[in-house]
Amino acid sequence: MVDDREQDTPETVIWSDKKDVYRLQRWCDLPGQDSSARRPTVGIGSRTESSKNFTNPMVLEPAAIISHPQLELELSSATANIFGTSCVAEELADISFFDNSSVLNMMTSNESSQAASRRHSDSSTKKGTSFSNLFYGAIVIASICVLLRFPFTTLSGLHANNAVPLPGVRPGVVPTFTADVSRRDAVVEAFKHAWLAYERDAMGDDEYHPLSHRGSNLTKAGGIGYTVVDSIDTMLIMGLHDEYQRAREWTRDRLSFDRDADFSTFETTIRVLGGLLAAYHLSEEDPIFLEKAQDLGNRILPVFDTPSGLPLSMVNLQRREGVPDRDNNGLVSTAEAATLQLELRYLSYLTGEDAYWEKSEETMAVLKAARLPHGLVPIFVDPSSGRYRTASIRLGSRGDSYYEYLLLALCPFLLPLYAEAMTGIHDHLIQTSVSGELIYTAEINPEANYQREMNWKLVPKQDHLVCFLGGSLMLGATTSGALVERVSVPPLPRELSQQAKRDWLTGVELVKTCMTTHDTQTGLSAEIVHFRTPGDNVDDWSGRTDWYIKGSQ
Repeated sequence: MVDDREQDTPETVIWSDKKDVYRLQRWCDLPGQDSSARRPTVGIGSRTESSKNFTNPMVLEPAAIISHPQLELELSSATANIFGTSCVAEELADISFFDNSSVLNMMTSNESSQAASRRHSDSSTKKGTSFSNLFYGAIVIASICVLLRFPFTTLSGLHANNAVPLPGVRPGVVPTFTADVSRRDAVVEAFKHAWLAYERDAMGDDEYHPLSHRGSNLTKAGGIGYTVVDSIDTMLIMGLHDEYQRAREWTRDRLSFDRDADFSTFETTIRVLGGLLAAYHLSEEDPIFLEKAQDLGNRILPVFDTPSGLPLSMVNLQRREGVPDRDNNGLVSTAEAATLQLELRYLSYLTGEDAYWEKSEETMAVLKAARLPHGLVPIFVDPSSGRYRTASIRLGSRGDSYYEYLLLALCPFLLPLYAEAMTGIHDHLIQTSVSGELIYTAEINPEANYQREMNWKLVPKQDHLVCFLGGSLMLGATTSGALVERVSVPPLPRELSQQAKRDWLTGVELVKTCMTTHDTQTGLSAEIVHFRTPGDNVDDWSGRTDWYIKGSQ
């Protein structure tokens, strides 16, 4: 594969220093590139303790800064940090963020103006000349202060109110987020109630049965701490230090992956490996969690030893062997194969071992090579050939996170697949309800007729899992579909491409549909809802909703 890193690396460096590194943009590559280059790259911005001196600046003329849209937000924040509540001329010469010669040129220009004034006012006294110097100097300083104190993004958004807002956006309202303290505390208490019961009755078991007050494991060979490991990051976020310490001790002393049994590659990666990596991060890098994570990662790697490089669905952790899924004739769920990236890449990043990164990247390269013209994919792929097999096309179970991670993986080489997939979804899966008030995603199922010819049938059925798509579309619209470096909150129409506007609208409507499916006796949405169609042969639609739960029409 061609290494096009030099052309595609979106590296934006505004200033650099050795402390307070801020990531601006990152990228990732196809397998085979230099390992150090595959680490997340950073644009660097740092301040020294003086809060005004910058090292290694990008020297820009002030006029160039104002006209550079990519730097608007960064400079707004930087100038606020540099100047605080005061702005004096003496500070300007010390700020390496600006080209000092530019400041000197402005001051020289000011002095020239003053000299001209003196030539036209020979009768002026020294007192008058001093006043003139002070007056013109004050104008220059005030102008610079005004320029620096007000964000450049404000200047670029003066006409924003004249634009027609995007659907789902309230004009003139900037969203604010505040904590609902009583609800937050209730959630913490609910977690503590559930955790303490589990800890009392089934500590270390994979599952807990609250009615019988007992635990169970996913295999006869024993468990691998699914519930414990999957809960540690939540404890740290909630500030439950006592509970965390006991879970940490169990992880250190009793967690073992030496189990001669088959475990789901997908579940083990996202729950146990992901849980350990999250615990390592939130615990300020407690080495216990990284040691356990690397042990587990090494046991998982053999699942990629297939002719295509796609992972097998199961793994024997003791034998370190990939195991085909017998229930699905050895095929791999598309969503499961495509959803191992973040954990494996992060493990590579932390340990410096490239193998985890390369295996996850190779998987996505295989799926990219197998993509279909319409951008949609069946829910099963063959690990032997690396090709998709005839199966349902849907955004719910076994398909969902494939589409989600095309965006969330933050890899430029996947973004064309994301764009193709979103267009395919709009062209083939997005449907409108009979009332015209809701949109939803259907699924396409293969069916053989009596002549054994394969046909595809559109089924008006949507899994609740599809509700991720509304937010994903809106996120994609404001990132990969943006025409500007920094999108306003909420976004403005002029900041989005036509495809991004389409995705934003669909995202808003899908969220509304998903909220509507919670209109049930319990307030909970069903796992699957079906949508009515004109072909249902219903004469009177009055009193009927656009959707129903199978068996309760």
